[in-house]
Amino acid sequence: MLKRNCGLVVFVMALTWGRLQAQTLDTYPECGGALQESEKPAAVNQQIDIAPKPFIVPEYHRHTYWCPACQTCHTAPEPEEARSGLFSISLIAFAAYLKGRCHIAFSALKDFFQEASGIVISRGFLAKQIKKSGASVKRAHEMLIERLRGEGQLYIAESGWKENGEKRWIGAFRAKKYAVFVSRDSRGEEVLGKGFRGIMSCAFFEVYRKFERVTDAVLQFCWAHFIREGLFLLKISDEAVQRYGRRVIKQIGKMFETIHRKGETGGDEWKALMHRHEDQIVKRATGRVPEHTDGPLIAKRMREWEQGYFRCIDQDIEPTNNPAELTIRQVVLDRVVTQGIRGIA
Repeated sequence: MLKRNCGLVVFVMALTWGRLQAQTLDTYPECGGALQESEKPAAVNQQIDIAPKPFIVPEYHRHTYWCPACQTCHTAPEPEEARSGLFSISLIAFAAYLKGRCHIAFSALKDFFQEASGIVISRGFLAKQIKKSGASVKRAHEMLIERLRGEGQLYIAESGWKENGEKRWIGAFRAKKYAVFVSRDSRGEEVLGKGFRGIMSCAFFEVYRKFERVTDAVLQFCWAHFIREGLFLLKISDEAVQRYGRRVIKQIGKMFETIHRKGETGGDEWKALMHRHEDQIVKRATGRVPEHTDGPLIAKRMREWEQGYFRCIDQDIEPTNNPAELTIRQVVLDRVVTQGIRGIA
């Protein structure tokens, strides 16, 4: 549930409401006149605060009983909510959120619990809690990977990672309503399987082009990566290469102007405009190509993979891989903070 007031949006679903405090006024301070209650509704102000002691510590006393029949002591079973250990399931999830989503290092997380709440724990204990959270979502993770294989379109990005000093790869697979991260030993390790028949939005890497050759999947290459390579041509000292790069980048810029005005034109009219941009971009990229190495490479790519760059026109998908790049950014932030990991936590 949301409460909106003066443009402020407050999530109140997880809040515990305090007692209502009525503020009254008997006389008007300026003139001293006695005041009478009016029929107008009271002015309402709300303030969110944190409790002095935000954490509670339930203590369970499991009584032990003697059985004369079997001559054995029996202790009452541990309640279900206590089986997660010192941290409750909710607190484990809270710690995992701070560690994973907020990118807090174990040392900082340990200090948070101690300094904010007086809970003294070790980094090793916290690492065990994060492992518990990972184990709890393992089945859901496997189900999401299986669901990926039936999606019609996926945005895919990856980033390097280190585990115990060994190089690994983290892949981000972004669907319309969810994203899945997968840790792999190599970039070529398959996740989607050869039965995937959807559209993969990705960078122009050989591993993805190979995947298209051996499966029924089709590719939509990221235009942001292509533009980055085109801008690189402008830094080369050869003037012919610079002119070539400017011609290509200028025409791509015109295409993106049309993309940004998509809502202003009809679907068929927009597609017709986009296909004209396609013709012009291919013409600029493959015509009057300088002999410098980078120019022929871009021209060859456009000749051989034209459909992979312009599939977004008729399939009505994004021309860039930004959804996956924004998703993988979470991993990049963790890598910067932690420099990798030394275990599965």
